[in-house]
Amino acid sequence: MAWCVNSLAHIWGSRPYDETIGPSENAFVVMGTVGEGYHNYHHAFPHDYATAELGSPLNVSKWIIDLCAMVGLAYDLKTVSKEAILQRRKRTGNLQHLNHHDD
Repeated sequence: MAWCVNSLAHIWGSRPYDETIGPSENAFVVMGTVGEGYHNYHHAFPHDYATAELGSPLNVSKWIIDLCAMVGLAYDLKTVSKEAILQRRKRTGNLQHLNHHDD
């Protein structure tokens, strides 16, 4: 399934953050790899350690990094603000389904 991240997630899925690039959000890959299918987000915001806008409750890699941070093995973890995500979606992404940004 790990190989599907760079194959299936470049072929099928939505591109809410940047429609001009190949990587996409692919639910099948998210479930099969336990959280690694948020590929469009990851390529739009490569500095976000969580690799998913909402932190994704199904993301084992994030859990491991969070655990490492709790014991001092990881630090200075970067995330992206809701405002920056919204601006990027307005500039290059798909503007459908923006309801969760209307807080």
